[in-house]
Amino acid sequence: SNGPGAGTVTFRDGDGEGRARTIESVPVEAKALGYHPAEMKDLSDDEPASLPFRHEVRLAGLAPDTSYKYSVLQNGDKATGQFHTQGTKDCPVRFIVYADSETEPESTGKPAPWGGTANRSYLVDQTTGYCENLKVMARRNPDFVAIAGDLVQSGGEQRDWDEFWRQNSALASSIPIFPALGNHEYYGGPGELGHYGPAGSERAVQKYKAYFDLPANGATNKAHLERYYTVAYGPVSLVVLDLNNGYPHRSPRDTNWSLAGEGNDSAPAWHPGSPQYDWLEETLALAQKESTFTFVMFHDCPYSSGIHGLPPGVGSGRNNLSGVPVRALTPLFMKYGVDALLTGHDEMYEHSAVPGEELLPGGKLANHVLHVFDVGVGGDGLRGPFDGAVNGYRTFLAHADAPEVYDQNGILVDGGKHYGHLEVNVARNPEGRWQARMDMVYVFPVSGKDGHVSGFERRLYKDSTVLVERQ
Repeated sequence: SNGPGAGTVTFRDGDGEGRARTIESVPVEAKALGYHPAEMKDLSDDEPASLPFRHEVRLAGLAPDTSYKYSVLQNGDKATGQFHTQGTKDCPVRFIVYADSETEPESTGKPAPWGGTANRSYLVDQTTGYCENLKVMARRNPDFVAIAGDLVQSGGEQRDWDEFWRQNSALASSIPIFPALGNHEYYGGPGELGHYGPAGSERAVQKYKAYFDLPANGATNKAHLERYYTVAYGPVSLVVLDLNNGYPHRSPRDTNWSLAGEGNDSAPAWHPGSPQYDWLEETLALAQKESTFTFVMFHDCPYSSGIHGLPPGVGSGRNNLSGVPVRALTPLFMKYGVDALLTGHDEMYEHSAVPGEELLPGGKLANHVLHVFDVGVGGDGLRGPFDGAVNGYRTFLAHADAPEVYDQNGILVDGGKHYGHLEVNVARNPEGRWQARMDMVYVFPVSGKDGHVSGFERRLYKDSTVLVERQ
């Protein structure tokens, strides 16, 4: 809220017959959500320069697998919504994953470059593409939505977070969001906003942490709380990592050559011997015992045909934000039977399948396949492969495997690279075994005879993956 007054949340179960319960908030000045002086000149009339107040309430005594209606009253304004609580381990689960929405006010009216060698712009601007993507997600009524990093363009720009919530307010009022930190959440912003410097980077991450209340990870370095975490949801474990900075700095193990240091102002280490690695191994071991499927989400895709699939470094044939160093974690993922990696970073849809036999010859999981999804088509770029990036495990790339189809009038009728997301449906099959069906959705812009976009359709790429529980 813009003012310091308390608000109230009133809720009751979805049939309207349950007892109404009301909780009053305790507002706290949200110092992390202030505007940087460099942003002031660009503020709109609905963006007050004063610090806002943050309200957080916890609703206790909720029943599992139950719908609840709620209302929020704040300074005389009222908002209403409804949510559904998590079910038991025997309940089916639907969740959606995407990455790289990279919101900013400047995205409005700015179509992404589209196509391979041709100098073309996409059919709609980035804001429209993202909004239509979110609408399709909401209509599918998922249990939760996960975002594999790069939610905003500049994590240190409050205006970019304002834009994110403008687009996500409807969905977030009823569906939980589980995010991962991407390199853009560590980016203070251009110029005076600080780039990846310690001050700009820390300001950016504090905004992210102010908006999300994420599970504890037991980190002794308090600055690293909420940067990685895990969620058990029905038969699924979702493990979320922060792999934004490898150590030593500017070595072949580094995923961000601009983000330096290992302190309170930087991303946590993730290589063997680090606290995050130890936590990850313990978490994966527990998930392997207690969950049917284990999904690991983070930003930097380790197997990619895009520009971040180049080895780390600067200069020709290198990339200073490379995802290649993350391959160091593949043996650990294989060891504990991780089913799929959910990533972004290269702003395209690519699916890779890494065979366990190459990493665990003769082992009990040698026949296991680790699926790797880059779902970085949330709402920003629509990129293709990059010369020199080699991914021998690629099984599907939208750029190459979904060619555009045009009618006799030159109107696009199918195929191509589009904004979209991965939908995962976990349920029992007719034989009674759990299965997870993973479908890549693209939001297709339908054009009339005049070539102008008249609507959008939910379509699937021909790349469905079905995982079945091991016996």
